[in-house]
Amino acid sequence: MYQSMSSDYAYLTSYRYHFGEDGIIGYHVDPYNRVWFPMETKLTNVTVDYTFIIDPGSNSPPFSAIRSAVQPPYSNESVILTFPFPAEIQRTNYIALYIAEVLEFSLTQFKVNINGNDYSGEPILAVYQVLRELAGNLDSMVGAMNITLSLVEGSDSPPMINVIEIYTANDMLNVTGTYEVDVEGLANITKGFEKLKGWAGEPCLLQWR
Repeated sequence: MYQSMSSDYAYLTSYRYHFGEDGIIGYHVDPYNRVWFPMETKLTNVTVDYTFIIDPGSNSPPFSAIRSAVQPPYSNESVILTFPFPAEIQRTNYIALYIAEVLEFSLTQFKVNINGNDYSGEPILAVYQVLRELAGNLDSMVGAMNITLSLVEGSDSPPMINVIEIYTANDMLNVTGTYEVDVEGLANITKGFEKLKGWAGEPCLLQWR
C-alpha cells in the first residue's frame, strides 16, 4: 500500500474524501481503519451499476467509498477541486486519485492537471468495475492545491472521480519522540512479558502509514 511514500517521512492525512454519496465511512467497513468523509460539490452524483470491484488497486479503498462518483452535468465541462493549504509554507504532498467507470459501455477519458501542471501524462481511461489509481508525490508545493480533470477528444462521457486522498509529508527527524530514560524503562517491560518480546517502534510517534 502507498508504495510511492518515502520511508524517510511520516505522512499526515490532510484530506480523504469520497464523492457522490453522504455519510462518513469508517473502520467498520475499511479494514485499514481509514475514515472517508463525503465531499460536497456542485457536480452531478453518479452511482456504479455493479456490487463489487474486480481490481481494488494497491491502496484498496473500500467499495462503499468508490461505489459513487461525481462528474459535470455536461460532457464539455471539467471537474475542478480546490484543497486549501498554508500559503507561506513549502511542503511535499502524496496524492492518490481513484477512478472507476460507472457504466459498462461508457468510454471516459480525461487528463489531470494540478496547479497548472500536467499530472497524468497520458489520458486516464476509466475502466468498468476496475479501480484506476493515480498516485505519487508532489514536491515544493505552496498554497492551495487546485486539481482539474479535463475531457480529451474521443471520450463520450465527462471526467469523473470517486475518491481522493492527500497526505502531507513531515520530516520525522524533527519530531520529538520518547525520552531516553523512558525508552530504557519500556525495554525492561518488554523483556518481562513474553508477548512483548520482539516488539519495536517509537511509542510516542503515531504510525501514519
